[in-house]
Amino acid sequence: MLLDKEYPATHSMSTAWYMVDDDDNVAIIEYNENGPVPWDVPEATTEDLLFGPPTGVSDSCKTTIELTEEQIEELLPDFLDAPCSLEDVSYWWHRTVFQIDPRQTDAFLALCSEGGVPIKEIVSKQKGLYLADFDRCIQMGKIKEGSVLQKMIAGDILTAAYEMKEFEFDDIYHKETRRMEYTKNYEAAPYYIYYQPYWVAHLAKRMITPHHPVKLSQVPENFRHRIHRIPGRFADKEYLQIAQHTFCKVYGYDELTYSYEIWSLTTLPMEDGQWREVICHIPCWESYGWRPDPSEGYEEPDPEDWYQNIRNAPLTHQPTVVMIGDPKKRWFLIDKAFEHTDRLIRHTMWIPYVPRLPKKYAHYDYDSAAAKSLTDEVLAQLLADCKYPDWVVRWIRPHVLLLDDDAQAVFEQVYPITDHRVQIDGETYPIYLLSERKRYAAEIEHYAQQPYRGEVHDLVDRSFYVKDPSRR
Repeated sequence: MLLDKEYPATHSMSTAWYMVDDDDNVAIIEYNENGPVPWDVPEATTEDLLFGPPTGVSDSCKTTIELTEEQIEELLPDFLDAPCSLEDVSYWWHRTVFQIDPRQTDAFLALCSEGGVPIKEIVSKQKGLYLADFDRCIQMGKIKEGSVLQKMIAGDILTAAYEMKEFEFDDIYHKETRRMEYTKNYEAAPYYIYYQPYWVAHLAKRMITPHHPVKLSQVPENFRHRIHRIPGRFADKEYLQIAQHTFCKVYGYDELTYSYEIWSLTTLPMEDGQWREVICHIPCWESYGWRPDPSEGYEEPDPEDWYQNIRNAPLTHQPTVVMIGDPKKRWFLIDKAFEHTDRLIRHTMWIPYVPRLPKKYAHYDYDSAAAKSLTDEVLAQLLADCKYPDWVVRWIRPHVLLLDDDAQAVFEQVYPITDHRVQIDGETYPIYLLSERKRYAAEIEHYAQQPYRGEVHDLVDRSFYVKDPSRR
């Protein structure tokens, strides 16, 4: 394992997301380049999440978490630098919180509306603290004549400005002591805050324990289902392994990751101190292996052998929905089909209906003539030959299937669909086209919320395999 930071090309930014515990306390986990990240979290920073989650639309359309005055008092000392006069403001549109005279709140809001000034954050109505974007009021570094910003200053509506501090966590691994040293520039916040170090050999560490923790009830109701719930209490968890509790992508350290046909496994440390495998990167849609062709002297392997070893892996993600896709698509864009608010996303496993293509198509380019020659008839024959959905569905036993519309013509040649029902491996399953997802949302979500009923196996103890990853 690397001991010096070498940022992987696959991921070049940190991100952060929410979690909630059994006491309904909300936490933020800060991720430093490498390690596990839940599949369905949009990219954000800790600062982005302090007052509400980004919706993915625009900063001015944020879903707001209203902090109590106690929570604001806990946050502000570390959140804002000392106040500066309005003459000394450097950033009128970025990382500056403006203080207004609370008695003139209505006038401030009216001028913001008049001038098209978006309010990015309401830090505290009582204290009159707002993060606003005055970009359109600035020209060549100076305030425009007649702008609403000039009116606010002239009318003593704006009284002061504060530059926001960035949350800064860092980690240093000492080989001599085999210990991780952590640093931070924040001492208090109304959230439990965990920091995932760059080295995946170490768990995320609790960096801040709040006196007045944000509760799930403070989160807008239509966003609560998106927050990952962690069993136990944050107050009892100094260290946390997010991949132990929810399905994650895992970035960095390829030598700890190995792949099978439909997913990859990564060996990570667990909260009990042992190393175990977790499932990550389901699936790698951009690449397909080739199927041995008996006519060319290659033997077709027993399909069960392809998946024999993954039966020993833990299911950190226990899907109740299987979505079956068209292998001719650019499937690395699959997340475009699912909004971040989708209730299905963390219950779904995606598979192509044909896992392996004939050797002559093994390394085709998506826009190549070879790709275009993969007709529906060819794919239907491949599907009939390999019966790939049979093996996956037999193992997962989902409550409902989703079928990509472009896959329907091929899929129905092998698995006929009648009244939203399909028979696979002798069992009947409800099935809906992806385009029908919203029309039948209530039914599909009902199935998705059912308990996982597929195979479950004990976690594999890998401590004998990776006892001190820093020496790899």
